[in-house]
Amino acid sequence: MDGFDAIKDLKWLGFILVAIWVLWYLSGGPARYEAKNGILLKPPAPLSTGEIYGRPPEISFKIPDTINVSLLDGRAAIGAKNNLRATNPQKEYFEIVAQSDTPINITGWKLVGKNGPEAVIGGGVRLFKSGEVNKTTDIYLSRGEKAVISSGASPVGFSFLVNSCSGYLGQFQKFEPSLSNACPSLSGESLVKKYPLESACLDYLKEVPLCETPVKTLPSGLSSACRQFVLEHASHNACVSDNIGAGGFYGNEWRVYLGKTGELWGDHDSIKIYDSSGAFVGTYTY
Repeated sequence: MDGFDAIKDLKWLGFILVAIWVLWYLSGGPARYEAKNGILLKPPAPLSTGEIYGRPPEISFKIPDTINVSLLDGRAAIGAKNNLRATNPQKEYFEIVAQSDTPINITGWKLVGKNGPEAVIGGGVRLFKSGEVNKTTDIYLSRGEKAVISSGASPVGFSFLVNSCSGYLGQFQKFEPSLSNACPSLSGESLVKKYPLESACLDYLKEVPLCETPVKTLPSGLSSACRQFVLEHASHNACVSDNIGAGGFYGNEWRVYLGKTGELWGDHDSIKIYDSSGAFVGTYTY
C-alpha cells in the first residue's frame, strides 16, 4: 500500500511539473524578455537543470538635462541643478535654460515666492574685468544658454557672463556652484609664440595650476623675463586680454545675483515668475 501511495504521489508531482512547464511555455517561454535579460530559475529536474541564469535588465538613472518645468510656453525651462533648500543665500540658486531660437531677455523678470518674498533679475556685465569700471546691460539667453540665479550678492559685485578665464575669479572668491578651472594655459602656443621664453621658464609655467595666480615666491632659477611674464599674465584680467579673440572664449552661462542678505526661498516653495511687463512666465514648485 505504501509503495502504491508513493507512486501516486510521484505521478501527481510529475503532473504539477508538466503543468508548470506548459504555463511557462505558453506565456512566452525562452522568447520572453525576462528569459533573455532577467535573473530566472530554470525548471527543476526532470524538465531542466533548475540552475539560475540570465542577468537583470539594465536601468538608467541618468538625470535629465532639464527638469520638466516649462516657461514661456516652452521657450525656456528650469534647469536640472538647484540648491533652493539652502539656508545660506550665497548657496541658494536655481537655473533657467533657454530653449528658443529667439534670444530671451530675462532682465526685469520678477520672482515671487508663495509666502511673499520677491526678487527682480537685474542687468549683467558681458565682459567682466576686476578692478575696472564695468558696464551692465540686459541679460539675453540664446538657445542652450543658461542663467544660474543665486539669491545672494555677487562675489565680484556684478552678475556676469562666464568666459574661459572666469576660473581665476574663484581663486580668492567663493562661488556656488563653483566656476570651472579650465582656463587657458600660460604655456599655451599662442602666448609662447608672442613671448619667447627659455625652456626652464616654459617648464615652470606647465607646473602652474590653471586659473591661479602664483602666490608663493617664484623659483630662484627663473630669469627676470620669466618673472615679468608671470606677473603680467597670470591673472584674470591678463587672461581676458590674452584670450578674448580666441574661439570659444565666451561661455554659455550667466551668473546672476539677486543681492539678498538672507534666505529667499523656503524648504518647499512655489516660485511664480513674471517678465518685465508683468506677463506671467511660469511657476516652479519644488
